[in-house]
Order: sequence, then C-alpha cells, then structure tokens
Amino acid sequence: LLFKRCTLLLPTKERLKYTHKILSEISCFKFNGCSDPLHCFGLQCYGVFLETLTAGWDEYECHRVYNFLCEVTNLPQKMQKVVNSKPGHVAWQNMIQDEADENSLKELADAVKLLHDTEANEWLENDVNLIDELAVMPQEWHLENTARFLILCGNNICLSFMASKAVNGQTMELARLVVFLALVCEKDIYCMDWAVKIMQKVCNILNTTHEKNIFLQNIENAFAQKIMDALQFVTSGENDEEETRFLNLFHLVNAQASFHKEILYLTMNYNVSTMVNKHPEMLKKDDF
Repeated sequence: LLFKRCTLLLPTKERLKYTHKILSEISCFKFNGCSDPLHCFGLQCYGVFLETLTAGWDEYECHRVYNFLCEVTNLPQKMQKVVNSKPGHVAWQNMIQDEADENSLKELADAVKLLHDTEANEWLENDVNLIDELAVMPQEWHLENTARFLILCGNNICLSFMASKAVNGQTMELARLVVFLALVCEKDIYCMDWAVKIMQKVCNILNTTHEKNIFLQNIENAFAQKIMDALQFVTSGENDEEETRFLNLFHLVNAQASFHKEILYLTMNYNVSTMVNKHPEMLKKDDF
C-alpha cells in the first residue's frame, strides 16, 4: 500500500517499470538465485503485491499490467512449456483405464484455460491440437475423462474443440463425445440442458440437413451401444464389481432420459413459439 501511494502520480507504464526494477533485484526472482525454490513464497508474494497494486484500476490498465508481465517474463511461452511438458502428478494411467481424479483434471483444465485468448474469444489451430494431443498421451484417454476435462475447460474451449471435429467431418467421434458429456452431466449433477445446447451449436456448424440428421442418428446409436455394452458388462461381471457396474448402467439410462427430456422441452417450446407466430389468433386469454 505504501508503494502504491508513493507512486500514485506516476503513469501506469512508469509504475510497472519501477515495480519490475525493484522486484527483479530480489534473489528469488533471479536465475538460480533462490536457495530453496521448492518452498519459496516469492512468486506468491509477487502475486499478492501486484493484486494490491492494481486493486481499483480500470480494465484497460489491468490489461497493460498483463501485457507488461508477458513482455518481461515471457509468460505465454512458459505456460505453453508447462502444458506441453510431462504430466506431473496427474494420474495419467487412470486417464486411460478409468475415471481420473477430478481435482487433477481441474488443474490441467485451468492450465489450458490460461492459454485461451479470452479477448479474441477464439482458439488457434495449435490450441485445439494441444487438447487432441493431451487426450492421446500416452494412449487414448477414456472418453468420460475427455468429456469431463472439456466441461472443466469451459464453454468456449469445449465448443471450439467440438467445432473443429465437426468441420473435419468427425461426426461419429463427436456423437460418442456428446453421449459422455451427457453422462458426466448426470454423474456430476450439471444441468443437462447445457449438453443439449452444445449439441445444438455443433449441429449449426454442420453445413447440410443430411449431415445434421446423420449426426443426430449417430448420437442415438452411440447411446444405444453404450447402454448395451454396460448391460452386458453387468450380466457378465464378478460379484465384487456388480454394484459399480450396475451404478454405471443406472447413470447411463438416467443420462439418456434426461438428455431426451431436455430435447423434448426444447422442441415443444419451439413448436409453440412457431405456432403462435404463424397463428396469433390462437393465443387467447381463455386458453390459459
């Protein structure tokens, strides 16, 4: 606060330069300068300092702070390096065989979100490829983990990833992904209408009615196949795994029912709206 008050009359650019000059002299922020980097609170204190300094600043000034940090610290390149590096403590084997720990997925999703250009509100091809590469390291992820990861990444990233698949004609893969998005919504108690809206937006990306019909049919086929696989898994399972397998089947059936319920609501509302627009005389007070 003292520093903030002392530099109050300086332009933003000068305040940032002065801040960087002072902090860069601290050993913790020098190359190989910290004596105990694993337990160092230097960066955390740096963050608290910047948060205090910029409190109350308008959005434009905060953008200047971010751009300044990117310039002097190579922040985007470092984030790219972190995300492209070895998985760290994410249980990577679980990503392939079973449900991964949600906290690990969230940390990975948070890292990916930092690479997203929120101002431009779009993804570059390299960013979409990054998720593609993550989802096959060291082998292809369990699709439920991919779906949960995309949900944790947020709407923009999830839709951008799926839009890329749609443009490239990967409608069968997309259909299976929609099924698992619905399953994760059911398991993790997210709103199912979100999954339906994502499906709608993907449909709008497809060029022809035929492509849209094929995509929707693939979703239904994927639901049916997944439920049949789960049912067969239940009937052929060992006694000690019976409860887990039955629970998974239960979630699948509920997910399909909830997904279709939201589609019916959507269709019904659309039909009523269309009918009223075409025949406004039908909208009488006595009818309600």
